[in-house]
Amino acid sequence: MQKFGIVVFAHTRARELGDLLESLDRQGASGDVDLWIDGYQGKSDLKNKVNLTQRVASGYKINRRRYHQGQLGFRKIMLQAMQSAVTNYEQVLFLEDDCFPTRRAVEVFREE
Repeated sequence: MQKFGIVVFAHTRARELGDLLESLDRQGASGDVDLWIDGYQGKSDLKNKVNLTQRVASGYKINRRRYHQGQLGFRKIMLQAMQSAVTNYEQVLFLEDDCFPTRRAVEVFREE
C-alpha cells in the first residue's frame, strides 16, 4: 500500500483539468495522481470534449490513467475510484476537474 495518492475525476472540462494538473505539477505532486476520465458512450456531442480532456491530460506525467470507453456517470466512476483508492493508499486527496488546488494544497493536506 502506498502512503499517499491524489484521485482526480474529469470528463469534459479540459481547460479546468489542465489548470488543476498544472498546479499539482508545480507542487511536485503530479506523480501522485490517479486520473479517472469518464467516456462519451457514442454521444457525438461529448466525443470531442472527452478526447480534448484526454489530450490535455497526456501532457502530464501522472501515476495512473483510467479512461472509460462508456459513460458510467459521475457517481459510478466516483465509487469505483474510491474503492480503488482505499485499497491502494493510506491517505487520499479527491479532486474534481474544476477544483483548483492552491500552491500549497498538497503540502497542507498531507500535514493535516
